[in-house]
Amino acid sequence: EKTSFLASLKKRLEEWGPLLCRFLKSLDDQVEVLLTLEEFCGEEGVFSNGDHGKAYIPVFLLLLQLLYQQDIISEEAFLDWAREKENAEEEEKVLLNLAMPFIQWLEMAESEEEEEEDEEDEDE
Repeated sequence: EKTSFLASLKKRLEEWGPLLCRFLKSLDDQVEVLLTLEEFCGEEGVFSNGDHGKAYIPVFLLLLQLLYQQDIISEEAFLDWAREKENAEEEEKVLLNLAMPFIQWLEMAESEEEEEEDEEDEDE
């Protein structure tokens, strides 16, 4: 079921991604999507009426990866979201903890990119 959900979501993101991107131009907008997705999965705030968000917790990491692969949420937005959650209470970091392998991968990619830029600057 998880595989079919992700395949369906990927198809929808391919279809609707360009439209979503028109509304998610700023970094703040993208971070807000991540925070809202977190609320949905935690069934908090406006989602506390039982929208079945908790059913998506097992695929949360894969969902984030899809949003990244489809260029809907930027690397910088994911890293900002993670930094924003760093000092939160542990119970508010459940989904961040699930996402940490992905966040760490992004951080590593970012640091490698910075090293390459530094090497290029030295070569000039």
